[in-house]
Amino acid sequence: MKLYELGIAIRDILANADFRDGELTDEELEQLDGLADTQEVKVEVYCKLIREQEADIAARQAEIDRLQAGLTTAENRKERLKDRLKVAMMLSGQRSVETPLFKVWLQNSAPSAKCLVDDPATLAPEFQKVKTTVTANTVHALDVWKTTGTIPEGFEIKTSESLRIK
Repeated sequence: MKLYELGIAIRDILANADFRDGELTDEELEQLDGLADTQEVKVEVYCKLIREQEADIAARQAEIDRLQAGLTTAENRKERLKDRLKVAMMLSGQRSVETPLFKVWLQNSAPSAKCLVDDPATLAPEFQKVKTTVTANTVHALDVWKTTGTIPEGFEIKTSESLRIK
């Protein structure tokens, strides 16, 4: 099999996986492994395919970002329109308006309180709410493991290995 055919065959296998859920079956993984004749060719082809996937991911992320920006713009526009309608109704003294398609009214929300002091401890005790949270100090646990070689009780130490491509 020629090198360019190898890439086409591998892309076909990946495309078939994309039609399902993107996951490769064991049979497809075996087919991928059997397509490359030498280790160097296999590594090179896999690296090229990884780069293609990275480019595809970047393109999809760019599209997500573009759509997200458009969504934010549309949401802001909607809020500005609602604010303008609210102000117009308030200025005209109308609390409700009914058209053949819509019924619009001004409604008061439930009251809320906001603390205006910087230090809530200066408030009367009846207006103070005390919260206590305890969290695990994983940084210290990792330091203990590094210095003593023993894993502190209640913790687990995980290491992982990843593939780097330059």
